[in-house]
Amino acid sequence: MKLKVGIALVVVLLFGAFFGAGIAQVVSTGWFLSLSCATDPRLANPVTSRSFCVEMAVPPKIRYWDGTAWAQMGYEDTTGTAVILDSLNEIASVAVAGQRTAVARIPASVSLSGTLKPVISADNGATFIETDHAGAAAAVFVDGAGARTTSLVFPIGVPTNPVTLKIETWLPATHIGVKVTAYTSGSASTTVRAMAFDANRSVATTTVSGGVELKTPAGDSAMDETFNAAKVTVENVITAGGQSAAAGVTAYPSCTGQAFLNMTTATTTELVPLTASELIRLCHVHFIANGTTTVKFVNGTGSNCASTQHDVSPIYNLTAQVGMSAGNGTGTVMDNTQAGGAGGVGEALCVTNSQAVNVQVFVRYAKY
Repeated sequence: MKLKVGIALVVVLLFGAFFGAGIAQVVSTGWFLSLSCATDPRLANPVTSRSFCVEMAVPPKIRYWDGTAWAQMGYEDTTGTAVILDSLNEIASVAVAGQRTAVARIPASVSLSGTLKPVISADNGATFIETDHAGAAAAVFVDGAGARTTSLVFPIGVPTNPVTLKIETWLPATHIGVKVTAYTSGSASTTVRAMAFDANRSVATTTVSGGVELKTPAGDSAMDETFNAAKVTVENVITAGGQSAAAGVTAYPSCTGQAFLNMTTATTTELVPLTASELIRLCHVHFIANGTTTVKFVNGTGSNCASTQHDVSPIYNLTAQVGMSAGNGTGTVMDNTQAGGAGGVGEALCVTNSQAVNVQVFVRYAKY
């Protein structure tokens, strides 16, 4: 009982010491909790850059001591200068400093009659673009329901609240803004504020061959070209060993088949059966002998490749406990075409053992 009371007293004292207002400084390193890191008297000098403060705001913020003040880790929201949009090509923007989302705020009662489009700059605001090199939108407006659009026409009625336009881009940018691309009359005072990237944005899911899912930002036209190219690449690599791969796509066999032999006589034995119009491709080969013999792979038709038989490998000279292993299951290490690339399609793959000694053979293969 005394032990429990003692522990409770220590906890109370520590809690009081940390959250009390009478302590003028803290130890030089560590993590601290506060309602306001900057104004908390307990977190005054001296502290070092190895000190961190978790500010219990909504959302919480992590700050570090930079030598003179508690700086926020990560990107802080920044606000651009208010601009009166009252002429063609007028732009209101903000330096994003790594953020990729911004909000343009327009007062409730404006007289602007014209069209606004989201724009970005990659050269510190010297020039702004509406589309990328492929003609896709460089940025989009996003409403509260997640719908995306590349322009907004004013007037939009007489809203009772200020108009808030969320702007998103997936391109590298130094500035994000809004631009008057068509102007009739009037004006609108506009301020653009940069914010941290929205990690919770919705995504669209597309299932490709093999059950693989590709995800891309929902409704993001700027990503369509890249996404479609990725979809083609994945489908070609996955399906049927990639034999339908488009130009520029490196296709690897999907070696889902396996076969093995335990040979004990001097004979030729079928390892992988033929399939009409398909070529056998090996992604992994392993064999080992229990005595002196030679081994080779052959192709052919009929029982154990007896008809139209041709060598498809060199002759391997083996002794007891000697063999070979090749391939890790990715890519082709061998197929059943003979020297020069002839034959093999629609033929079986067999193994010839020249002596009556034990030879074990194992392969992973694909056929297409």
